Order: sequence, then C-alpha cells, then structure tokens
Amino acid sequence: MVSTRRLYVWQRSSWPALTFDHQRVGPALAHARRLQGVVEGKALAIGIERDGQVARELMEDEVISTAAIQGERLDLAAVRSSVLRQLGLDATGPRDRQVEGLVEVLDDAMNGFAAPLDGERLQRWQSALFAGGAGGTRPVAVGRYRSGPMQIVTGLPGHEVVSYDAPPSRRVAKEMDRFLAWFAKTTPVPGRLPPLDGLARAALAHLWYETIHPFEDGNGRVGRALVDMALAQDHRVAVRLYSLSRQLLASRKDYYDALNAAQRGNGDATDWVLWFAQQFALACERSIQVIDRAIEKAGAGRIRRVTVHFSGDTVV
Repeated sequence: MVSTRRLYVWQRSSWPALTFDHQRVGPALAHARRLQGVVEGKALAIGIERDGQVARELMEDEVISTAAIQGERLDLAAVRSSVLRQLGLDATGPRDRQVEGLVEVLDDAMNGFAAPLDGERLQRWQSALFAGGAGGTRPVAVGRYRSGPMQIVTGLPGHEVVSYDAPPSRRVAKEMDRFLAWFAKTTPVPGRLPPLDGLARAALAHLWYETIHPFEDGNGRVGRALVDMALAQDHRVAVRLYSLSRQLLASRKDYYDALNAAQRGNGDATDWVLWFAQQFALACERSIQVIDRAIEKAGAGRIRRVTVHFSGDTVV
C-alpha cells in the first residue's frame, strides 16, 4: 500500500485554528446568500409549508444523496415511505431500519437545530445509521467514538493509497470536546450579530469534524447532518429548502479532493470555504428549479410580488 503521508492540519501547532481570507471568499458568500434569498422568496410566495410535495422531494433528495456519496444505493420506495412517516403523514410503503435511521438523523438535525449539540447526541445519530450494529456485511462499533486508528484509503486493490490518517483514537474525545465547544460558541443567537458568517461556519464545522473522523463508520453522513444543522441555525428555519448533499454527490470527486486538500493544509481553509459556498449556490439554483416546477404543476401562474430582506440584500 502506497502512503502519500505528509503533515496533516491536525498535527500542526496552530490546530485547531481554521482561518479563511474574507476578501477572497466574500463575493462567493454574497452570491450564495442572494440565491438563498431567491429560494426563500419563492418558498414564501407559494407557502412551502402548505406545499408538502416540495418539502418531501427535497428531503428524499437529501437522504438518497448523502447515502450515495458513501456508495450506498437506497430503495426509493423505502425512502419515500420513511420520509412520509417522519413528516407525520400516512405511508404504506416498505420499511427499512437503516433508511429510517438516516431519515431520523437528518430530521433531528433540522428540526432540532435549537437544541444543544453534544457528544451523546452525535453518538445517537451514528448509532441510528447502523441498525443492529451492522455496516454492510461487517459489524460496526455504534454509539461511541472509535477505539482504533482511522485511515481513508483509495485506489484499486493492489494499488491502494492512504489519502488521509485521522488523529489517533486516544485524542478523539478531547478533539470532539473542543469542536463542540466551538460549535456552541459560534451558534447564532437571535438579536445578536453572529460571530461568523453562517455559510462559512457550516463549511468550517464540516471540515473540522471530518478531520477528527470520530466514529468507526458513518462519519460522512453525520458530518453532512451537522452541515444541515448549522445551516438551519443560520436562518432559524427548520424547513428544508435545498439539498446540499445532492450537489455534493454531483461533485463527489471534487468534494473529496477539496476536503483532502484542506486536511493537508496549514489551517488556511480559504479554498475549502470558497468551494463550499459555490456548491451551496448551485444547490440553491437547483432548489429554485424544483420550486418553479411545483408552481407550474399547481397552476399557480405568476408568483405574486414578494420582497425578502436577507443579509442586507433585497430579493423581489
């Protein structure tokens, strides 16, 4: 097995400080915010809480896509019935324990965004992903941080490459305590100026968590649920208006490459935050298309004029 070993960001004396260049990232964040405002304006115009089809479609997208990023194909009928049940609607479709666990995790991340995030809650999320303690054909340690080393290995059999080594297990609990303290400290509070742009915070949270890689399995799905939670905290709305995981799936190779580059960097996460903001903008563009299709199907005709004030921008 070939090792591409070099100093990782968690091995540097500056860790866990993650920084980014606000001037370089600013235009991409502003563009993403404008598109987010368009999504919210359209959602408000049609009353998305009354159009359950849009919410269900976006939730199904998120569930299927976040699993597909890990190479797992979920049964669409099982996903649809599980999402319906989670939304409190009648469902007669098939049940799949692992699908329902993933739906519960994503729903808790969104609807429970105001509740404190701690290690026990993350462990419950990870446990829900592996019904019966199984991950595919092998047993998985669930509901606790990993007790062994963690490597990310890529490449064909016989030509594997170690693309990443996570911190040793003896450091995981302390690393997670520091991460969770930062996550709590930077959580936006209504009526106060946020300490950090919400999109940038979601990007840094995902990078930091994935760098620790605290569980034996399920880190990617839990990490993307963390992004959902951070974004819900940012605009204080539990309604899902976009599927970021679908966009990450469409850019899967670039997603892993961008994460890996940041994990091998010096703590300057500018390129990662910039890439994340661009993907968020693309996710918003697709969401606009989803809502527009819903409007057409409903025969809503022209959207009434709506003005939304969002982060200093006015969207009409």
